[in-house]
Amino acid sequence: MKDLIFYSPRASLKFRSFADDLTPAELTEVKNNIRLFKAADGGNLQKINAYACKTGIDWTIASGQFPGSGGAKVNFKAAVQVGTATLESAFDRQYLMGILARESRFGQDFPIYVNDNTAIGGFQLIPKETIDEFNNHNKPAINAVDADQRGTAVETPAYKEFCNAAKIAAWNLARNLQYCTFKKLNGIEVGSIAAADEAILFALAMYRKGVAEVTNARKQCLNSGADNTKWENVKSLVSAEARKYVAKVLLYAQSLTMRFYFVAGDTVIKACQANWSAFKSDCSGFVKKVCKDLNVTMSTGQADAIVDYIKANGWTALKDQTSGSTITKTKEQLAKEYADSGYLVIAGLKGADNVPPMNNGHVVVVVSGDMVYSSRDGKYYPLGYWGRLNGVGNQNSGLNNAFNKDSISKVVYAAKKI
Repeated sequence: MKDLIFYSPRASLKFRSFADDLTPAELTEVKNNIRLFKAADGGNLQKINAYACKTGIDWTIASGQFPGSGGAKVNFKAAVQVGTATLESAFDRQYLMGILARESRFGQDFPIYVNDNTAIGGFQLIPKETIDEFNNHNKPAINAVDADQRGTAVETPAYKEFCNAAKIAAWNLARNLQYCTFKKLNGIEVGSIAAADEAILFALAMYRKGVAEVTNARKQCLNSGADNTKWENVKSLVSAEARKYVAKVLLYAQSLTMRFYFVAGDTVIKACQANWSAFKSDCSGFVKKVCKDLNVTMSTGQADAIVDYIKANGWTALKDQTSGSTITKTKEQLAKEYADSGYLVIAGLKGADNVPPMNNGHVVVVVSGDMVYSSRDGKYYPLGYWGRLNGVGNQNSGLNNAFNKDSISKVVYAAKKI
């Protein structure tokens, strides 16, 4: 399994993306949707959607009511309690945003309300299954027609309807977390899930395919002798739709909280992580070891020789793209895109080209992830790993930290398909 790791802003819990459950085409779809979302309405859509989802999450935590024992109602905190443990940290805006993205491209693509059996709104709510369930336990009730639109401004009536939809979706996600606390579901003994980072995966699968499918899969897993509280053990027993849904929601959620690493670039990142400590004071040794691990032929020489090598030998030179005298895409942007697509990307500068000249050159492995802004020159640079001769290099840091301000414009970038 290729784990893409990210952290919840509400609590420092490690979550996994299971991106290997998706095809390359599906990963590309996720990537394109994220780009569309971040550009929509000049970035305003992202703020509006985030605010609506936060409103839904906060309302559920503060005012949501859930069924308790003996017909009583309990609050959110009690609903997600598992013995002495709690699933509170699994309930966060990022997952609601991930659901919104998976269901409707972040609220940009969805049918409006038609009837009680038609999915509506940015969260694709089914009135009979989700809105009625919400209304059975919470007041005031929300009518389906009041949760079917998304506005582009906070003050519009449509935006209020979008907030209603977010509230309903948030409550249902929390309700699914509550199901994870039960030892028996639908009369089937399955045991409770006490780990928040596992419970959210099951809750997302339930949101898409219902409690019955997930419960039956957990029962099958238990009967096989495997741990049915681990999504990795259960996911093969649910439908492909449920598996892919969980993977996509987590990737969308990750993109909203920190740097987004697509599975295509994960191989290079793992090779860098595995070798950095041993070569943190040897830039050329680090690059050569990463290349060896990835079965990519590389010069056996030092940094200067590596820079010369990547200028030929089947490597693709990454240079500024221009239209007339205007740069339409920088070489740094190209390096990031190639790294995101799974290529091994090397950046380097020969010692003689450095300002001031040095006896040794410097080489860096560029990795997948968001570019970082450098205040010293107002430009954006990709992320990378490198060693540093007579010092200590850096991990997952912007390349503006790898080369000085007078030399960085001379850096050579090249890519090789792994």
